[in-house]
Amino acid sequence: MYNCHKEITKFHDDEVNLNLSQQDSMRNKRNANRKKLENGLRENASPKYVKVKSQGSYAMRTMVQAPNNDYDIDDGVYFKRSDLVGSGGADKAALAVRQMVCDAVQDSSLKKTPHVRKHCVRVEYNDGTHIDIPAYRLDDNEENPELASTDWVRSDAQDVTEWFKDQRRYSADGDQLLRLARLVKAFARSRESWKGSILGGFGITVLVCECYSSYSGRDDAALYYTLQKMCNRLRVTLQIEHPVTLGTFIADYDDSKAKKFRDELCDKFEYLAPLLNDNCDDEDAAKCWNKFFDTDFFGGGKKYASGGSAVRKAGGTGGYA
Repeated sequence: MYNCHKEITKFHDDEVNLNLSQQDSMRNKRNANRKKLENGLRENASPKYVKVKSQGSYAMRTMVQAPNNDYDIDDGVYFKRSDLVGSGGADKAALAVRQMVCDAVQDSSLKKTPHVRKHCVRVEYNDGTHIDIPAYRLDDNEENPELASTDWVRSDAQDVTEWFKDQRRYSADGDQLLRLARLVKAFARSRESWKGSILGGFGITVLVCECYSSYSGRDDAALYYTLQKMCNRLRVTLQIEHPVTLGTFIADYDDSKAKKFRDELCDKFEYLAPLLNDNCDDEDAAKCWNKFFDTDFFGGGKKYASGGSAVRKAGGTGGYA
């Protein structure tokens, strides 16, 4: 296979992984929102939270650059169940707790008012970034978290973060696995027309972990053979089991978003076939990767997703916490 490791690495570092300026911006928003939540709860005479913990792709470090700052930060807030009681002494309903959190983070400087959603409270910033705040209750030992959803549900996204850490820890190359998760997520975001109709980032991360084909010193080859395994796997079944909540599924046999991802991946994977030819050269290889990621980054050209020159490139594994 034609060696494009340096080019894929540069693409990842420059156009896929978040640069330090973007990381700083999101971290500052997250910290400011936590302070606003803390102050708002106190001013409203609401219970204090026990802790707040980053979750999702932000915590797993699999976030990728996005046009229009379309970033989603998940930041869970945890309370003691014994503190969440109504005026009659009964447990607060899940909706009431979400509303309590929503009331605490109101901000008149935002164009959109923070609002209650099915599983969280959403705070949308004027630049396009949004923070989702799921609320949890803990027992007196600060264990056994339950999510304030349509009702109280046993759940904790921190388990997913720990699962991914374990995937990296016990894989052949945890840093390469992380980079591949970002690159495949970037592919799924590469066409604007796919937005909202293709498999989400968590499902993609699970598939990458399941199909990861390590290749020492060659991210391009590792990506190629991982994509090949993902395509073959999805042709057998679209079902993706949740790695933590046993018996539940991210996608089932007839999931339309998983089908969309399979169809587009298997179709666009064919663009990479010339990389295996003995007579492949730099120009041919650049065309392959440009067509796959729908960019003209390889061989020079425009930026892929960030919409401008990145400042203080992060590179490496990055970190957002």
